[in-house]
Amino acid sequence: MSKGGTVIVSGCSAGGLAAYYWVEYFRDILPLNVQVLGVPDSGIFIDMKSIDGTELPKLSLIEMQKLVNQEASNPNVECVQSNPNELWKCFYAQYLLRYVNVPIFIVNSLYDTASIKDLLQISCVARNSLSGCSQKERKYIEELHSSIQTVISGRRSIFRDTGSFAPACLEHCFLQTTYYQSTSWQVPGKSGFTIQKSLRQWLSQFNVGNLDNHIDSVDWPSNEACSNA
Repeated sequence: MSKGGTVIVSGCSAGGLAAYYWVEYFRDILPLNVQVLGVPDSGIFIDMKSIDGTELPKLSLIEMQKLVNQEASNPNVECVQSNPNELWKCFYAQYLLRYVNVPIFIVNSLYDTASIKDLLQISCVARNSLSGCSQKERKYIEELHSSIQTVISGRRSIFRDTGSFAPACLEHCFLQTTYYQSTSWQVPGKSGFTIQKSLRQWLSQFNVGNLDNHIDSVDWPSNEACSNA
């Protein structure tokens, strides 16, 4: 590390959220000649009510924060200072991302299956398809889709070095699977931009800014190759 280089902070699901949470910490403790980048995978969990109107994940997070963070604060000081009465917000990438001043490449499905199941409490998904979902269930799922889209676009509007791969297909976690190189997973569909190609492009060009962001502009199942429709 003393000779420089690049460190990529990554992880999937809770590990993806941890990457958002800790990436600035690694930047601060490593030598100045070490470049630190974040590539969180499926770490965006939206602050929204489940289909039955409850908010159990958020309420659990608030109680956990009260119990386990009495001696050590959230590592993102700016987020803590901006939300002194709502520190739980700093555990959501949705709110935290505006304070993370490190180049980030976001990998996240716009129809994150873990969020559909665990956050929305919707169990109609089968084989990563929404074909068995009711109109009410689809409404909630589309709200999730729009919210994740907004989070990624919002980050990009603040930090122009942000990259992304966000398909309109159902999945949770990509980087440690065969999806990483799969030609079935491209954004936009049939563009040639797989996860691997999109990330490689970003790594070579993120410091230039004004990169193409690979965020699907379509709804499920319009990105046909990965839709399982």
